[in-house]
Amino acid sequence: MKKLALALTLMLSQLIAADNKVFIDQTGSNTQITVNQTGSGNSVGSAAQNAKFTGNTNLVTITQVGNNNTMAFSMLGTGLNTFNYSATGNNNSLTFACGGTSGGAKCNNNTFNTTITSSNNTMTVNVNAENVVNTLDFSGGNGNNLTMDLNSSKATNDIKNVGATNNYTISQNGLAGVTGHFLKIDSQGGGNTFSITQAGTIDTTVNILSVGSTNTFTITTQN
Repeated sequence: MKKLALALTLMLSQLIAADNKVFIDQTGSNTQITVNQTGSGNSVGSAAQNAKFTGNTNLVTITQVGNNNTMAFSMLGTGLNTFNYSATGNNNSLTFACGGTSGGAKCNNNTFNTTITSSNNTMTVNVNAENVVNTLDFSGGNGNNLTMDLNSSKATNDIKNVGATNNYTISQNGLAGVTGHFLKIDSQGGGNTFSITQAGTIDTTVNILSVGSTNTFTITTQN
């Protein structure tokens, strides 16, 4: 039985610019969608490109509080997907994809939790994998940029950022081993650059605690 729960709370008045927009194209069953937007300039999808949710047993929760937040989201494939996104601040932008653009794309058993509390953050996350757990927490500064390519059947990543103008390029690919690739980054500072690549058919682990600024990390693990 198809179940769709869509709750949209758009607080728009003459004192708050009425620029909140929600464009959703959902296909599938047992999908629950909750969208709460407060402020001006917020957007979920666009008139040219809807935020698409395709598959089974998906749970999507989106909360945007602030000005000029933009989220473009696409989830393709079937499976047990969970996506929670919250942005507080100005000019935040998140582009998220789960699965590819073809009919054979996969996006099963993924969990994504993203929290942004600051301004001018930009994130681009591409996922085409099963059993991926992804947690992002960005706060404390402007100009942070995250680009992720997750294409592994087993992968977990947890990234916490406190600071400004940090750049992250993350790639997790390959079959991995029994438990999969694991990545954890705790960055406290500004101007840091992280370039992490995990690949191969064995389990790999990268755990970084960075306290300071203008550091550069380039790490590749594979067999």
